[in-house]
Parts: sequence; C-alpha cells; structure tokens
Amino acid sequence: MKKIIRFTPGPTETPNWVYRAMQDHSMHHFSKEYQKCAEEVREKLRKLFGAPNAEVLFFSAAGSNMMEAVLTNFLERINDVVGVINTGSFADRWRTMATQHNAEIFEYKKLWGLTYSYSDLELLLDVLAARPKLLLAQAADTSTGIRNDLKILGRLARARSPATLFAVDAVLEGGISKIKMDEDDIDILIGASQKAFALPPGLAYILLNPRARKVLMEKPLGFPAWPFNFQQELKFLKECGRPRFTPPIDHVAGLNAVLDYILERESNWYLQHKLRAATLRRELVQLGFALFTADTPTNGLSVLSVPGDQNSQEIAAQVLREGYLIAQGLGPIENSTIRIAHFEGTREYDEGLLTAFRKILR
Repeated sequence: MKKIIRFTPGPTETPNWVYRAMQDHSMHHFSKEYQKCAEEVREKLRKLFGAPNAEVLFFSAAGSNMMEAVLTNFLERINDVVGVINTGSFADRWRTMATQHNAEIFEYKKLWGLTYSYSDLELLLDVLAARPKLLLAQAADTSTGIRNDLKILGRLARARSPATLFAVDAVLEGGISKIKMDEDDIDILIGASQKAFALPPGLAYILLNPRARKVLMEKPLGFPAWPFNFQQELKFLKECGRPRFTPPIDHVAGLNAVLDYILERESNWYLQHKLRAATLRRELVQLGFALFTADTPTNGLSVLSVPGDQNSQEIAAQVLREGYLIAQGLGPIENSTIRIAHFEGTREYDEGLLTAFRKILR
C-alpha cells in the first residue's frame, strides 16, 4: 500500500523521533516522573511564547474545546461584551460560540483573504470602544492562512480598553511563527498538538498570564465549567502538583522533545519556515495557482486559488493518487482553494509534492 504523506494543516506527519519520545515513557499522571516532565514542558512553553509568569494547563482536548473553554471560564453574565477579529472560518466559529453564550458581539470582519491595515484602525477602535470583556483573535486562521498582527491588536486593546483580556487562538501559528505574549500584550493563549508541534491530535494547552488569572480567581467557586474549569485546575495543580483528570501523558512526553528541538533552533526557526513556504508558493504560482492570501500569510500554511475553472476537490483527489494528502478550502472558498501546510514533519517531501502537481497540471 502506498504511503500517504499528509500536507494537511493538522493532523500532519509525525516524525519517527517524536513517536519514539512518546513511547519511551511509561508514566502515570500521579507519578513524580510525569510531574517533572509536565513542569519541563510548561517552562519550555513559557520560553517559546515569551511568558515567564504564565501558568500553563494541559487537557485531553482539541483546540476548539479550548476556544469554548475560554468563554465558559471568563464570561459571567448575559450580554457580556466580546470583541471578535474575524479573518476566517475559525473566527466565525469563536464568534458563534460567544453568541451561544449570550454575549453581545462587536465584530471587526474583513473579506476573506484580507487582513486589517493601519487605515482600518478606526474600525478596530470602534470594537474596543465597547469595552469588551474579551477580545478574540486567531494568530492565523487555518481557513484563509492570514496572520494577524498580534502586536497591534494587543497594544491597542491595552491602551484603549485596559480591562479587556486579549485571547489568542495559536493552534495553527504556535511554534511556526514568532509569538511573544508579554511583548504582544496577550493575556490568554491556546494551542494544540497536531500542527506545528507535529504530534498526533489529542493535547490542548492554555497559557494564562497574571492579569487573566486575577480575573479568573476572583470569580466565585462553582461556576459552570466542567471538565475545563481553569480555576479548579489551577487550584488543584497548586495544592496537589498534578492535574485533576488524566492528561494525554504520551503527548506531553512527545511535546517535551519537540520543544527541545524547536528551542535549540529558534534563532532561525521561523525564518526557515517562512522561506520554505515562499518557495512552494512561488512554484505553485508558476503552475497556474494564485495566492488567496497575498498579504501577511502565515509561515505554516499556503492557501491557493485553483487555476481556471478547476475544482479543488478534483485537484486534491489527483494529488492523493500521487501519494500526498492536501486539504480543500473551508466555508465559502471550499471548492475554489486548496490548503497546504508547511510543518516540520513534511519538509523532506516538498519536492515530491511539487512533482505531483507538475504531473497533474502539465
């Protein structure tokens, strides 16, 4: 049977050395060995995301579970105000979740494929003028490939609405592009295992800075959040040194090794991924594709409009027959775009993927 290489934006290829790191540990989550491993991972995530004072929690979950959990943990009343920076399908998802929590939504939305510019700052200020309890943004949206300027968003939020907590979904962007929570005034950051960290799905994490924890710990005990109750999880971790529920132990062990790998290379890690993505985009544009996101694309993903009247489903099927799995678009651009991820586990297969495209488009 032909091996299929996953260039999808999660799950992605997991290198053998990562699997070995996951399998080398036979730990119980009550054990001192696991507690030591988990604390090492927390410290490395603090370093990666420039947040030395953040608390880090792990859950057996997906990134979308953490998006929901942020709302469950930080919204208190009907009509709590939430600001949403909407540049794609996953921002739509977060907005929908907030609506179902009966929040009052102030949304800044661009046409898919575009992000905000300095000339749009007045619109952003309109969102912040509502004094939202939370400002929600994707570091990069997996549907459009747009990377948001977190520094602009964080600084504006802190300056114009100091009580607003800035929450960032870094499921795609975490580990593939530079994100520094303290520098960018990010209060809450969520991520997951199956993208830049090249692990199987199943691990989600959240970093909470002191501002976010202060708001959280001032809430009365017993608010409805189960099992993703950050307040209770922080309290239990402090008192017992371990999580309340069984975490994805093997994933945590694998992440420990992956973070070592990234941090050893961090000085040029992000540039390498940026150059790799640019090379593949250039080759595919020469074959007739067009960049869907020409401005501020993420390092981790290319979203490309298909040539002429072709259909993305047909192109993906042809590429699959050559042994490579890519993704169609999402939402309104499902049939007109393809998505190709640039995570570390597929680096050695880039030329093979391009050869497959040349074959089917010749």
